[in-house]
Amino acid sequence: MSAAAGVGYREIAAAIDYLVAHYQDKPSLAEAAMLAGVSPGHFQRLFSRWSGTSAQRFVQSLGLSDTGRVLLDGRDRLAAGEPPDLCCQTMTTAEYQAAGAGLEVRWGLHPSPFGPVLAAATPQGLCWLGFITDNTTAALARLAKSWSLARLIEDDEATQPAIERAFGWAEAGAGRPRPLSLLLRGSAFQIRVWQALLRIPTGALVSYQDVAAAIGQPKAVRAVGGAVGANPISILIPCHRVILKTGALHNYGWGPERKRALLAWELAQSTPAQSPSTSAMP
Repeated sequence: MSAAAGVGYREIAAAIDYLVAHYQDKPSLAEAAMLAGVSPGHFQRLFSRWSGTSAQRFVQSLGLSDTGRVLLDGRDRLAAGEPPDLCCQTMTTAEYQAAGAGLEVRWGLHPSPFGPVLAAATPQGLCWLGFITDNTTAALARLAKSWSLARLIEDDEATQPAIERAFGWAEAGAGRPRPLSLLLRGSAFQIRVWQALLRIPTGALVSYQDVAAAIGQPKAVRAVGGAVGANPISILIPCHRVILKTGALHNYGWGPERKRALLAWELAQSTPAQSPSTSAMP
């Protein structure tokens, strides 16, 4: 299913914002459905379609992400270097310094359950994925700054497959998809950090100290934080899975509320459902 071709994402995005803001008050399904302007039954169907999980499990997972229970669950696999289902290419120093000269970068705007996103790709792979937090013009300006000498071409179809992979909208029964190609453009240090982030499994969290240790520079925690913040391919390079060692979610370039929502979304898909009797959403 191509969720971008459907309807309802704005309503679900607004409902997710509401649930994240009020999850400690244990909002009801009826409240969220009313905000989306649909019946509770239709809301549940829309929510599952757009997020791949139920609204009930999503709210349960918001609470789990607040407890720090999953903190450091990904440490062992991060250290072991478990490869992701992605094919990553890195630019040489000369290509990095060229800032995209001679390249065509095709970009597209797409809906998601967590707000609209801007994605961009070169023939070598996806090179940009970020949320639009203010307006499209500002989002494009950030992309253009990163690829200042590239030719930018609007082409939603070129980036749609990557969006479907990022948000889990692959067709049921389609078989295992080919690894998605990413093109990483950054300094040598940044690329090492981003490659480490790729090894954090879904539903797990690690600290900045863990990432620093994984790249063999345990004292470079502050520099790691800077590289995490400079990640150009959100979601697929999961910088949202890095938190403070205290368990606090800390900052996120696209907003701490969105970070909590992303973590809850992943937890909802990777942890067993709670009993309905303990549900935060009756």
